[in-house]
Amino acid sequence: MADLTKVLVVFIVVGLPVILIFGQPLIRRMMEHRERRMEMDARMAAEKAAQYAAQNERLEQRIIVMDVVEGAEGHGHPLERPVAPG
Repeated sequence: MADLTKVLVVFIVVGLPVILIFGQPLIRRMMEHRERRMEMDARMAAEKAAQYAAQNERLEQRIIVMDVVEGAEGHGHPLERPVAPG
């Protein structure tokens, strides 16, 4: 039991500081990489949102044109047509 305690004390006193000192550049690189990845994900999300907005705008324009054509033909909206008795 005393040997295990000595090993743990040596690791904490010597090993841990060495790991932290030499591991700091690695941790910094990992954090920079994570930050760049998050920025890239944000740009991609913004691009997708712009594409969806453009697609919605095109669909809305098509619906407007269809409504104009339907109104010009005199059919009107199906729910606005009078119901025939009987």
